[in-house]
Amino acid sequence: MILVLKLIMTPILMLSLTLAGRKWGHTVSGLFAGLPLNSGPISFLFALEYGTPFAAQAAVGSMGGMIAVASFAFVYASLARRFAWHICIVCAELAYFSIVVVLNTLALALLPTILITTLALLALLWRMPPHNAGDANIRLGRWDLPARIIVATGFVVGMTALGEILGPQLGGLASTFPIFATVLSVFAHRFQGADAVIEWLRGAIVGMFATVAFYIVIGFGVTALPIPITYAFAIAAALGVNGIGLRVTR
Repeated sequence: MILVLKLIMTPILMLSLTLAGRKWGHTVSGLFAGLPLNSGPISFLFALEYGTPFAAQAAVGSMGGMIAVASFAFVYASLARRFAWHICIVCAELAYFSIVVVLNTLALALLPTILITTLALLALLWRMPPHNAGDANIRLGRWDLPARIIVATGFVVGMTALGEILGPQLGGLASTFPIFATVLSVFAHRFQGADAVIEWLRGAIVGMFATVAFYIVIGFGVTALPIPITYAFAIAAALGVNGIGLRVTR
């Protein structure tokens, strides 16, 4: 049953949000990408496979992982106008892994993680380079959508299988790896230029506040409430914050 959830839940979620993002442009696509598309299903499967205390601790790691993902976005956007995509992506990934190593070493509790993550996202968003409005649609090949679904599903299956080996702290951090931010950043940069990728990454950082809201609910609620109710509340919180972000960015 858990395997069936892995193979069905992730493709449906990724398909729905990808199509919505394509319809409404870079900023909205970035906002959707900021949602816990990979780490959310992984968190749910952690709770089912390894228990709610494991999921609660992993939620702290996943929330802190937003600092690493936002650092990825900031570094890529800062370099996008001066360097080619392959230099930008290497530097951005190095920034991501550097922050993950630091956070895994610190192993902060839930409340400090909420505070530090929120402040870090606000600071990085404030320092993001400005962008010029451009074409609203990211046009990729017909293979793009099935490739995203296959890669996302494989990532979720692999991460949940490694959960017990990595442990909740590192497993939660690793679940935030910006796999789709990597793909979309490279393609937006290569085919539409620096302004397109900066706009997309700015939207992604705004969307990360929704992921923080998601993991606040998981961190406090998953050990006290039934798993389906906790994740329903977490999804509602993430979508509510994402809606606010959409109104602000527009």
